[in-house]
Amino acid sequence: MVTVKKKEVKGYLLLRSGFAAKALAKITNEFHEDNKIGDFQFGEIYRGTSREEEVTVKIWRDEGKYEMRPGDNQSRFSDETQLLEHFIKTESHPSLAKLRGVSTDSKILAIIYHLKTVNSVHNLLEKDSFTWEQRIKVALGFASLLEFMHAENPPYMPCLIRNIHAAHILLNEDYKPVLIDYSMLSGGILTDRRHIVNQYLEGCHGYVDPVVAHRGEWSDKSDVFSYGVLLLALISKRIPEEESELTENKHKPQNSMMSFSEHKSSVVHQSLEFEPYFYSSDGVKVAKLAIKCMQYHPQKRPTMKQVVRYLQNLCIVRRHSNELNIHKILGDDEIVLRTDNRSEKESKLIPAWRWEYFSKSINLKRLSYRDKGGPNHGPAGKRSSGAEYEKIKVFSYEELKMFTNGFSEGNLMGEIPIWKIVSGEDQ
Repeated sequence: MVTVKKKEVKGYLLLRSGFAAKALAKITNEFHEDNKIGDFQFGEIYRGTSREEEVTVKIWRDEGKYEMRPGDNQSRFSDETQLLEHFIKTESHPSLAKLRGVSTDSKILAIIYHLKTVNSVHNLLEKDSFTWEQRIKVALGFASLLEFMHAENPPYMPCLIRNIHAAHILLNEDYKPVLIDYSMLSGGILTDRRHIVNQYLEGCHGYVDPVVAHRGEWSDKSDVFSYGVLLLALISKRIPEEESELTENKHKPQNSMMSFSEHKSSVVHQSLEFEPYFYSSDGVKVAKLAIKCMQYHPQKRPTMKQVVRYLQNLCIVRRHSNELNIHKILGDDEIVLRTDNRSEKESKLIPAWRWEYFSKSINLKRLSYRDKGGPNHGPAGKRSSGAEYEKIKVFSYEELKMFTNGFSEGNLMGEIPIWKIVSGEDQ
């Protein structure tokens, strides 16, 4: 039986369905093996169909590779439901899972997502069925999500994922990464668990920050380390080994990844170098970034904001963002509104790749006046006023794209560091 709960919240119509155990079995075709995507840290993930919509179903189990204590899964289920409903009511991110419904049966804990998935990142890495372009989309999209989660959002603490794993990242048909597990999340509207002593779980095997393992100290840099492991797996085709149970060597997988990154002159797998859209300079940059993220000392690791900016400067992103729809994984053309509690005013956060174009165009306008007449003179050597600056025509990104035939290679005149020179006509 399926029950439906409707609720109006700030202009949104929340539609959360309750699914009984029989309904979940029907959705997943009796939890058929063909519909199973894989395991996550505390259970299993299935494809399903509900009312002609393809969905993803996540089920918690009381047995698995990780230690579980009575009531833990119920708490994780409650926390995740609360978190996802919060993001429906407020701002969100394209890589956050969208809640479709929950289990109403006390015998089974399950969440259903609005998600038609191709596969998990873990499965595609194992099958080696993953192009360079798709790997970069995952790297950039997931980095963007972590930047969003780590951002200051008073009165809440930043959100830490703490259990990053390739199996927890599913891909839609556009290969946009979607995080589907928040079982160990700390901060945000949930409890800040960073400083709780004697936590018996440290994350997912193979991705655990050694500082967490040795000192029990959590921070946003713990997620950065785990992201570095994921990034290294994406470019090297090495998969962090999984262990069936907790042992004294439980941190061997990530240590081996760290050792590999330190001693391998080129960590990018050779087969990827022949992929379309692969630039050798990108390979070097991404490898250096992965190693930087996996530094032992947290203060030497970048922030996720720095990671996103770094990835946005890759050739594949700068040159092919539109044709590969890379910009869509960063929120497409949406402008996110946030409240600045210090000024009590709403501020618009322009997507960073657009802001870079905007700021560079402003700098160009300023430089156009710096001729032999000096910095305070216009093109004719006359002293220019602030009003004259306003006469310069400002073109939108879409207009520039139209003038240059979509920044086509045929119009490309040349490049200098951080710039492209493209010819075009003002229509």
